Order: sequence, then structure tokens, then C-alpha cells
Amino acid sequence: QGHRQAGVRELCASSQGWSCEAAAMLAWEMHTLPVSSTSLRQLTWADSNLCVVGDSGFIRVTSIDSHEAIKSEELPTECIASGHAGAVVCVCWGSTKCLLATADDSGVTKLWRKVKNTWTETAVFDQGSRTVGVKWSPDGRKFCLLSQDGSLSVCGSDASVLWTSRLETSCHHCWWSGDGSMVLVVDGDGGVAVFSQAGKLLEKMQLLLDAGGSQETALVDVAWAPRGLQHIAVSLNDGRVLLFKSPTISEPSNDEVVQQSCLAHFQTSLSAPKLAWSETGLVLAVGGARDGAASSTVLLLSPTAAVLTQFQMDGVVTALAFNQSTSRLASLCREGDVKIHEVRPEYQWAYFNDTVAVVKSAPHTGTSTISFVDLATSTLKTTSDRDNLISIHAAKQRCCVVTQEHQLSVLELVDHHGLGLDMRCVLPFVPLYVGACANHVVAADRQVLAVWDLRLPRKPKLSLAHVSDLHNVHLAPCSSDTASAPALPFALDLDKNGPGDAICALAVSDTAMVVA
Repeated sequence: QGHRQAGVRELCASSQGWSCEAAAMLAWEMHTLPVSSTSLRQLTWADSNLCVVGDSGFIRVTSIDSHEAIKSEELPTECIASGHAGAVVCVCWGSTKCLLATADDSGVTKLWRKVKNTWTETAVFDQGSRTVGVKWSPDGRKFCLLSQDGSLSVCGSDASVLWTSRLETSCHHCWWSGDGSMVLVVDGDGGVAVFSQAGKLLEKMQLLLDAGGSQETALVDVAWAPRGLQHIAVSLNDGRVLLFKSPTISEPSNDEVVQQSCLAHFQTSLSAPKLAWSETGLVLAVGGARDGAASSTVLLLSPTAAVLTQFQMDGVVTALAFNQSTSRLASLCREGDVKIHEVRPEYQWAYFNDTVAVVKSAPHTGTSTISFVDLATSTLKTTSDRDNLISIHAAKQRCCVVTQEHQLSVLELVDHHGLGLDMRCVLPFVPLYVGACANHVVAADRQVLAVWDLRLPRKPKLSLAHVSDLHNVHLAPCSSDTASAPALPFALDLDKNGPGDAICALAVSDTAMVVA
């Protein structure tokens, strides 16, 4: 241990003022769960319980309550004698892990309740047409049923029908909003109908699916993020994934159909990609096989369609599901296996003043813990919890902590004990790139660069520049006389660059700044 600590100190001493940004995520396979030789259709989580459904009325619930249990060869498993005549194509947990809804391809939906370790059928609904969606509301008090022929029903947990509606189109998916105030129904052409929780039609939208592709496309999967920006993600048969803005409706509109362009799109080159949002809405999982391949690729994307990481797995992915309370991702394979992966952000760290600050994030809560470790004594000095942490950066003898507040971001300086130095700066954007040195903190997104001058702690100076104004930029020489610190800590040359320019990287030292 002494040699290891000496090695860490030597590494950090050679990189004084370095920091590592979390621009990616880590994913590793924890367990392969053999389920059935039957063709599997869907899966869903409820706390530690994973439910898988498939052909011939197959329903199986497996309990995975800890990291130790997931490594076990024998996991607690319950098979439900469903009585479904055909393939079970939809499954959704209620408010607890004792309430379950399943639906088959003939239109029959059943409610199940677990009492004294026995699953009992409590209600049966027959829509008369293939069921394409079963979703419980976030509060678990009601659920919606959607049939392929456009029949939509919202029922209470006691099996009473609260309201129904009929859409004159072939429907594809249904979702509740994160707060349970709206129900969203999507048809196969990207048409969207938004209902209030009481059944009133609020708005009709048309998602424009031609961005980055041809007109001959078909919708494969839809996912609505439960938290965060609540983007609507759509995957198409040509491998594209499109992100759309979530509807925000204060009052019912007229019958006019709102045309909705996509915010971002990404070509995955996967065949019929499946989708799943994390509980926080910060990570979108996209999985599928490439044409003719016997293995699948799973991509993890940000809400702006940036690739966080990707991994390969055996088998053809037919469904994905994030656990709501942990960072596990379950991938259902057509061949009868479930692959469970642990998904976490890459570690962030910063070294300054013989102290290492290490960030441990909890993706399901949005809270991050910063641990400040004294390398001289190998002891933990203190910990600090931050909500919506973006990154941390060493600034010589200090540390810059970057957090997000709505569409703004906050830069804050702390010392090696994690105590605030009463130096904060608010940026009108969320930075993608941050660099720090003794006297400046530089932050940028794709289009805007901001420089925070630290030499006037009581009167922080913030300078902004657009990417089209940046040419031959350099930091002003450091001055010991804080009174003479310039208002603009960098020089501007107004020779315009091309309109398509975007910032993609930056680096900062005590005397210079490089922007790419």
C-alpha cells in the first residue's frame, strides 16, 4: 500500500493542476440470465424484480436484490401460469412490485396481484384488437391500454374504466408524462395525440421523421423520458434515432396539427433499434443488430444524441429496460437470455494542493458526492454532495466545481477541504468544455466562450465571446497588481470564421489558451 500511495503521489505531482472530465460512461456486463427457449418479447423492472414475457403465455419474475445475488447461479424466480392464449407482448409494473399488468397479441389484458407469495389474476380486459401498449401512471393509481386499431382506455387500479377514446389511425405506442398529467399516443407515421389525465384531447402533433434520411421510413420504437428534459425519442427502420421536444401544454388547442421538427438525430446503422430512457432522462439506451449479424450493439446517448459509450453483446436485442433505482440496464435477447449491465459515469477527479477530489455519481438521483483525499496522509478529509454536477477542475491551489441550474450553470471555487471560497460565477449556458489555471477559468459550449477572471475575487469579471469572433485568442499576461487587471482577459480579432464553425476543445495554462 505504501508503494501504491507513493506511485499515486508521483503521478499527481507530475500532473499538478490536472483534472479529468466525465464526457463518457462506463458499462460492463454483470450477469447473463438464461430465461427460456421460448421467443421473448418484453421486460420491465420494479425495484429488484425483473419481469420477462414471451410467446405461449410466458411470464417470469426474477428477484435480483444485490450485487452479491446477481453473481449467484440460482436467483429467486417465479413463473406465473398466465392463461394467455398467445404471445404476451406487453408488461408493466404497478406502483409496487406486487401489482402487474400483462397483455397478449389477441387483445386480452390481465391484472395480477401478489398475495402471500402467490400471483392471483384480479381482472381481465378484452380490447378485441392486438394490444400495443400498457402503461401505469407514475402514481400507480391508473393505467392506460392502447390497441393497434386506435382504442385507448384508462382504467383505475381497481379495474374500473375511467375514460375511453378512439383514434382513427393505427396506433403504435402510449406513454404517461413524468408527472402523470398527460397521456401521449403515437401512431406508425409519427402522428401524436396528447390527452389530459381526465381524457381531454389537448393537442395533435406530427413528428417530422425525414431528418437525415429518406421518405421511405417506418417507426420502430418510441420512448418518452420520465425526467430531465423529457425528450421524445423515436427509432426508425433505417437505423436513425430522432429526439423531439416534449409537449408543454397549458390549455387545449384547436384541431390544428402542430408540426414538430427534431432537435437532434443520430444514425446508428442498426436494424430496428430498440430504445429505453434512464430514470433521470439523462441517458438513452439504443440497441439492435447490424444487418445479418448474430450479435448486437448497445449505444448510450446523451439528450443531445452524443455517444457516451457503446458495447457489444451476443444475441439480437429485442427490448431494453433501465432499473429505476439502480444503474443497471437489462437487454433482452431473442435467443432467450437477458444480459444485465452496470452503467455508470466515468470517474471525475482533480488534483490540487496535494489533494485528490474524486466524484462518485448516483445516476438515479442526480446527486454526486465529492470526496477530498489528503495524499500526504492517505486520509479522507471531507465529502460534499452536489446536485446536477457537471464536472470538477483543478485550478492550482483551488478546485472549480461546475453545476447546472435549469438552463444556467454555476462555477464555484472550493479549497482542499471542500469549503467554498465565496467565489461564484453564473454562466448563461451549460458548458461542454472547461479549463482552469491559477487566475482564470475558461468555459465553452459549441458557440460561446466565457472567461472568468479570478484576480478580483470581490468583483468577479466574466467576458463572453462568440465563436465567430475568435481568432488568435490569448490570455492577457498575469499581473500582481489586481487593480490593473484588464476588463477583457483576452484579445479579440474580429476576422470572421466560417458560419459552420463550432468549438470542439480547449486547453488553458497560466499564460495561454488554445481553442479548437
